[in-house]
Amino acid sequence: MVRVRDRRQANWFWMNKDVLDKYGPRIGANGIAIYAFLALCENEQGHAIPSIRFIARHVALATNTVMKY
Repeated sequence: MVRVRDRRQANWFWMNKDVLDKYGPRIGANGIAIYAFLALCENEQGHAIPSIRFIARHVALATNTVMKY
């Protein structure tokens, strides 16, 4: 499981390097963009539950593309 360190009060967040190194080649740029947006939406308990439509709008992808990734 890859954990995300979050520093919302500083207006930035960290992603584990493994996401890019290990999964980047498999999920590509769209997958990384979706993962980064989910990390941005994550709350203090580590949960992120935005809708498919909400994600698609914010990463400028079609909803079916978001569902694929």
